[in-house]
Amino acid sequence: MLKFKLMLTLRLTYVKGFGRQPAAASPGHVGECGSPPTVSSVVYSQTVLRNIVSIEATTVAKSITIAGLQFILDKGRWCHRREFPFLPSADESQFSIDNEARMPSAAQIAAITEFLRKEESICKAMLETILRYVQVSRNTDPSWFAGVPTVNSAESLGRIIELQDIGAMEIERDGEALLGVYFSCEWDPEHGLGVAVHQGLVVDIGNADVSFEPNGIYVPDGVLDAAQTAAWEKLFGEYYREHQWREQCQKKAIEDERLIHLQRAIDDPKTSSALRELTQLLIVNPGLALQFTLEVKPTISLSDFRLTAQSIKALKAAAGNIMALDPQIRNEMMQGMPTQESQRPSMVEVFCWLGGEFAMWHHTERVGSSRLVAGPWPRVLVALANQWPGGKPQFQSVTILNKPENSHDLCPVTDTPVRTAMIAVISELFQTAS
Repeated sequence: MLKFKLMLTLRLTYVKGFGRQPAAASPGHVGECGSPPTVSSVVYSQTVLRNIVSIEATTVAKSITIAGLQFILDKGRWCHRREFPFLPSADESQFSIDNEARMPSAAQIAAITEFLRKEESICKAMLETILRYVQVSRNTDPSWFAGVPTVNSAESLGRIIELQDIGAMEIERDGEALLGVYFSCEWDPEHGLGVAVHQGLVVDIGNADVSFEPNGIYVPDGVLDAAQTAAWEKLFGEYYREHQWREQCQKKAIEDERLIHLQRAIDDPKTSSALRELTQLLIVNPGLALQFTLEVKPTISLSDFRLTAQSIKALKAAAGNIMALDPQIRNEMMQGMPTQESQRPSMVEVFCWLGGEFAMWHHTERVGSSRLVAGPWPRVLVALANQWPGGKPQFQSVTILNKPENSHDLCPVTDTPVRTAMIAVISELFQTAS
């Protein structure tokens, strides 16, 4: 068959990595920001036909058969719907091949064939891995699993996960593509659960993006067994060590800049003694945040008067003279006006990273929040005082927070001298006795 093709083929080399460091590895460069770790070999590669100019005078097949399963071309993907009896699913789920409407590669066909040949054992091992992932993640961050049923066996995972799709990726290694398995899940309905499988072994697990773009970086310790960890090392180990090196260098650069701003504030002769003491504490106590409540004066806007369209029109007709209005209309308008008794103080919740450049705040009785950007420390504290002149801090609400590693939540830090120093600074800024 005649085929005319103008094609630009982009050869991409992927070096991907995993979120733990094997005991056998010795990444001496991790944490040292002089030069990156050496990546001595290609982990896997693929030819990606994207951004392609292609003209073909051929008829593309609409269906293909692999290992007895018929796959239909649907929106650029080859799809087959079937039941997966060894995974928690609702009726049929999708088996797919993602290669932008091209014919499946030999590696993708090999991955599908191998999965079907060992489906029961692969699925059983996958569920055991998911169970470990759920248990480790729940212990690390219980709030993330609030309200999610506790499961203690792989057989009970169907209470919290449901299979949506299994797809053969374009990513391959040793003649076999990776399979991406996507589940919906109770603890993260937005992002779901993703698993990557290579040659029958789970090599990555995390959010749904793992099912189509695995990198192995964020797998918690204790989730993969020995065989899975060895497979991960082969695929992702080198990239992980490079990723860790870059991440630590970035953190060091941010911390160095933070320390420069804090030291400048200490050396500034205009800095008060209370603020200087607080700043000195922040140098040796990084990563803290402040939260407190302010009582501020109520603001009155036109909407507070609750004027009806008829009342506004009548007021304009009376040339703005409210006493010239019809008595009934005038009474309605006066009843809608806020009185001194109805003007209750408004409460504002303030949050800011200590040593940072911005603060977040919102009125407790209003929807939404605002961001206040002020520049290098301690300008954000001065900006807060200028934002609400006359504001009355609620000193019992002053809380110092810290974010534990691997947690989504900020936790109060108790019995810290930073809180005492912070109260002194707030009192000074708002000129209020604590």
